[in-house]
Amino acid sequence: MKDKIIYPFLDKGGKYSGWPVKPLGHIKNKQLYYLTPDGCVVVFAPEELALNLSIICLVSGAIDWLIEKYPIYNEDGKRTGRWNVEKAGEDLVCEALYQGFFSMSSFEQNI
Repeated sequence: MKDKIIYPFLDKGGKYSGWPVKPLGHIKNKQLYYLTPDGCVVVFAPEELALNLSIICLVSGAIDWLIEKYPIYNEDGKRTGRWNVEKAGEDLVCEALYQGFFSMSSFEQNI
């Protein structure tokens, strides 16, 4: 069933493509773990990723990337220069859940 779902973080080869953050997994669907562009492991509750400031912090301020990846369009179909917080948050949550259970000790062993 997983192969029928499109995961925006992965390219066709199953590698992370163009994302400034890497989802690492979750603990009981309540704590979502990510590796930030500057190499920090951070944890968020799913509801925190509905907030634009949380997402901006998670991607280390890559607002231009958010605008490019999740644009909002006006009635004429032109980009507004803003980004879709809801869609970005959904993708971040889904990707962390897709990674499965997160263990810091397992992560540290693979560094």
